[in-house]
Amino acid sequence: MQLVESSRVHWPHTPTTPSASPLSLVPATNMDHSTNWTNSDAGGLCWVSDPTQAYIEAVFKGISGNIATIETIQGQTMEIDIQAPLASPSRKQKEPPRRLLQRVPVESISLNGVEDMDNLPSLHEASILSNVDLRFRMDKIYTNSGPILIAMNPFKWLPIYGEEVIKSYHNRPYGSQAPHCFMEAEDAYQQLIKTQLNQAVVICGESGAGKTETTKLMLQYLSVISKRYEGGDAASGMSMGEKIVESNPLMEAFGNAKTLRNNNSSRFGKFTSLHYTQKHTISGCHITNLLLEKSRVVTTAEGERNYHIFYQIQTAKNIASFKISGDPNTETYTNQSGCTEVVDMDDAEEYDLTVASMKAVDISDAEIQAVMSIVASIINIGNLRFTSSDPTQLDGSTSGILANACSLLGVPVAAMQQALVTRVRELPGGEKVTTNNSQAESISLRDAVSKSVYSKLFDWIVVRINKTLDVDPASNPQFIGILDIFGFEDMKVNGFEQLFINTTNEMLQKVFNDIIFKKEEEEYTREQIEWDKTVFPDNDPCIHMLTKRPIGLLPYLDSECQRGMAASEGEALVRKFNQSHGNHKFYEVCGPASVWRRKDGKRTQNEDFLVHHFAGPIIYTVSDFIDKNRDALYGHVHDVLSESTNPLV
Repeated sequence: MQLVESSRVHWPHTPTTPSASPLSLVPATNMDHSTNWTNSDAGGLCWVSDPTQAYIEAVFKGISGNIATIETIQGQTMEIDIQAPLASPSRKQKEPPRRLLQRVPVESISLNGVEDMDNLPSLHEASILSNVDLRFRMDKIYTNSGPILIAMNPFKWLPIYGEEVIKSYHNRPYGSQAPHCFMEAEDAYQQLIKTQLNQAVVICGESGAGKTETTKLMLQYLSVISKRYEGGDAASGMSMGEKIVESNPLMEAFGNAKTLRNNNSSRFGKFTSLHYTQKHTISGCHITNLLLEKSRVVTTAEGERNYHIFYQIQTAKNIASFKISGDPNTETYTNQSGCTEVVDMDDAEEYDLTVASMKAVDISDAEIQAVMSIVASIINIGNLRFTSSDPTQLDGSTSGILANACSLLGVPVAAMQQALVTRVRELPGGEKVTTNNSQAESISLRDAVSKSVYSKLFDWIVVRINKTLDVDPASNPQFIGILDIFGFEDMKVNGFEQLFINTTNEMLQKVFNDIIFKKEEEEYTREQIEWDKTVFPDNDPCIHMLTKRPIGLLPYLDSECQRGMAASEGEALVRKFNQSHGNHKFYEVCGPASVWRRKDGKRTQNEDFLVHHFAGPIIYTVSDFIDKNRDALYGHVHDVLSESTNPLV
């Protein structure tokens, strides 16, 4: 499921942080549990929460004290303590306490479900899920919840995006047509014209929800509408909007990868700002990239892949110039996970599309060769080995690989070899001391070089795209911004990447809450409706626990990295987290004697800790946090790279 926040949100500046759930718009006590049950409700319909199915249908039988008796439609009788869910959340129980909610069958209101869930007679978690499920089964993948569009990934192409569909949404009032991402794009466009204020659409959801496709569809819609007024580009025959759309394959090749949930998952956030003229046509575009998952370059989980470009380049016709094998199964950075191919994805065809996309945004042949040479150099760097017997030397079998990598990067071989096996420290007073790395330290530095070079290359690509697209002569043009950002992630094992993704989402959730609830407050005040401000959620304490210096989880992680090889990792690092935050209401200490993993029914371990995020409790396992957080290059390595003859390095 993905969430598309309507363009009626006004962003005066480019947002840099992430998004929200429609379930947050109603106080939690009404949304996920009801205690207002009496024996007079006997025979009434209800929902009961279930750890595997979210909610199941049931009939309320009666209540004695705090214990309600219900019977599910499968005939199972349950006794539920209606006060248990009101206690502070805890994972010390193997399963969460059961919750009860009133049930009004959606089918009794509309056989097709409700298009706008503000019209549901009973608005809570179960009714929302039931309505969305009903519509999804009929290929009605779009549903509104007030100003939010909920989009379900159908995992198939539906005939609802063609030219005729675009025409049916253009110049139509918001809400006059069925919910659709085109309606949100049209509303952003109309609000830009009507209010003369910048507009933004926030697209958020878990991996596999379809955020990237929704972003592309909205860009396509706005491009088509603009072209009707602007005509083609005299030089290339493409309108500015079409050039923006054509840049997508390039961004996806370098920023997307196969994950366990999604064959084309964006591993970075992107804010695309479409600039508009006074005649309301697209005059340019500026892309801001956020939070590239750099660790993926050197470490890939089982069943996943590195970035697409690392496999595409293996099919290049001029592969000899890149000094790589052509077989991703033989390269360290692409053979770790047991997955080098993606069903229904031809890497050779995708490589050609990537090159065509580069040319569409006016990247020259020489620049394309330079970009691909850097990608190939990273592949070679990943194959370097270091001996344990003499840490100052490369494994003899990889000396030729280093020469290839340095040739592609345009740096001296001897200088790079010396840089990888040593560390240079500057003492007070300016004196420099050089020490030899251990084998593990050299491997860590090798990977840090790869991550740093790839990250800088990705930044260069974004800058180069902006050079072609960001051509509006106005110093502060009006814009429609589309933020495509990964939502809260709760995987089977949550690690370093999920902690950063979810921290970013906490921060965007706050932005979202502030905007939405401020609008609600203004409306209530205008209509003179009495309301209780305390029911609105506040996730500031959670954000502070994650980010506030000096002992927020992320600042603490940074401080540990500064301790070099003495840094705490795994269970030792978690012990320090527990000491600092064990009593925090948004943190929970894990371990075999306390918290359960409800995904698999197993106990947590001492390397785990739990954060009560806005989206729910998430367990993190500390493994390689320190290594993954060490991105910065030592100065002496940076000095070697700065000598490169490759203009992009």
